[in-house]
Amino acid sequence: MACSSPATVVPQPTPNYHPQETRVEAMLRATFTAMAPATAPEEAQTPLVTPLPSAQTPTATPAVLAQAGLLAYVRSPDGAEPSIVLAGQHADDQVTLEHLTGPQAITDLDWPASGDELLLVSAYAAILSRGNERNVLAVRTDGTGLRMLTGEYVPPEEAPGPYVSLEGRVLGGVGDCLVSAQGVTSPVSVDATGAFTLTGVPIGAAWARAVCTQEGRTLSGDVTLAAVDGAFAPVQIQVTDGGQGWKQATLSPDGGILAGTFYHWAPDAEGQPEYHFWGRIVGLVTGYAAELEVAQEGDLNGLDWAPAGDRLLGAVTGANGGWLWLWDATGASLGQLIEVPNPDDQILTLANPVWSPDGTQVAFELRRWSWWGDSAYRTDLMLVSADGQNLRPLVELGWGEHAVEPCWLPDGHTVAYEYVQTAAGQELSIADNGSIWMVVVDSGLRLPWSSGPYDSLPASNPRGVPSAKVENGAAAPEPTPTAG
Repeated sequence: MACSSPATVVPQPTPNYHPQETRVEAMLRATFTAMAPATAPEEAQTPLVTPLPSAQTPTATPAVLAQAGLLAYVRSPDGAEPSIVLAGQHADDQVTLEHLTGPQAITDLDWPASGDELLLVSAYAAILSRGNERNVLAVRTDGTGLRMLTGEYVPPEEAPGPYVSLEGRVLGGVGDCLVSAQGVTSPVSVDATGAFTLTGVPIGAAWARAVCTQEGRTLSGDVTLAAVDGAFAPVQIQVTDGGQGWKQATLSPDGGILAGTFYHWAPDAEGQPEYHFWGRIVGLVTGYAAELEVAQEGDLNGLDWAPAGDRLLGAVTGANGGWLWLWDATGASLGQLIEVPNPDDQILTLANPVWSPDGTQVAFELRRWSWWGDSAYRTDLMLVSADGQNLRPLVELGWGEHAVEPCWLPDGHTVAYEYVQTAAGQELSIADNGSIWMVVVDSGLRLPWSSGPYDSLPASNPRGVPSAKVENGAAAPEPTPTAG
């Protein structure tokens, strides 16, 4: 949409606001079934709110690799901002895309088939979206063109005027509250009574949102806007406990359909957050939106498009085990690929299935919780044929070790993954010592790719080249587990 100048009110420069977004990292990174021990939510964070840059405006100096990039992964040093690392044919041939997400964590990273952009899930600028705590964003591989794909976000430069003021009051969360609206440059704070005046609101804005922090709790709410005679009537925004957002995302090979795992949480009878995860599809061009047809009673944990773009594969976990399940491109169920029941002494979670480049095999996580004794955890990588046959371990580890976030290299013979260690009784969500490893599918040879300990979420460049380091290297042992 073309831009036009404000009629009377000019959008203000971005103030240094600090909204209070709910931090749900513990549940987002690793979800065991409801029978597993409950995990307390992490303390709310105070991210810096900055409007997303224009898609035509570089967010960093373009970075060019000497060789075609092989992998992207996230590096999150303790106490520092996360960054995306692009590695070439060798791990030390790399560049870093800086300042993409500020202090917010990246909970998912994918490299779509086009090879031109990276897909990520983050809380970055979430208050500029409708309702979501985490959104799907895209950024070009040279670090430019960061844009939000979800949450009914409209870039301010694409929101035509005239621009008017929106007045109202926030109910249920007086205190540290921020209010935003679709297409605005930046949010505003409420006064002691909950009243606010938000200037520079495009006349076509469809929603307004409030996010509040009160006594350690994060509350949020939104309302629908509709201008009448060139003005908005005053609004009341009720904020409540609860939240929603994207956990993981995958883009169809033609780049037209976004699919992924979506979550919602609300307090249970004891006031603790209770999460539910399911699948969602969004047509980026057509506007088509749907939820995946319910397959089995349970939570979804990861989706991936088939290389042909005609099917989605997801991991569903219920009380008695899990399934790999198939859907068509509209979200209609096509039935199960495999079922993996819980053994007598363990509770299993299936997660993050990924198709091989030729569509003949699937790698996925099998998370194990041994409820006898010390409540030990571990995560193996499994391999299964696309017809549901030949289920076997690909990476089998000891208790306290985890192979997670698998991705196939373009050669179809190598899988990259994140290796993480946990202490006895410690859940995967608490671990922060990741490194990137690779495994050759045919031989089972495993070798480290990055030294860690703050590396996670590997994503393979679909236009990349196979890694000679893995195929020609010698076997190396996994690192010795340490207390996490």
